[in-house]
Amino acid sequence: SSTSAPLPPPANQPKYTLVHRGLVDLADFVESTTVRDRQWPKELVIRVQVPKIKSARFLDIETAETSFRLRTMAESPAVYELNLDLPFPVNEEEGKAKFD
Repeated sequence: SSTSAPLPPPANQPKYTLVHRGLVDLADFVESTTVRDRQWPKELVIRVQVPKIKSARFLDIETAETSFRLRTMAESPAVYELNLDLPFPVNEEEGKAKFD
């Protein structure tokens, strides 16, 4: 009989909100030539609730042009994973993360 290592606990999908944010300027609507330009937010803000995590050192966050991924590290006190397809492409090099 073979013995296998115990399986890691299943990941919980944390609660989150995705907010489109930006300044509204009438000129954006008047000078815009396409519908896409008029609907594109200045920022996308993702707020993720990970209540059992007390430090950012337990989190691994990846942002790509059209996706966002958050997962906890192996030594984390809780297991979370969130994979999102973003509604708009983002500049991944200008993204910021903040842990509160």
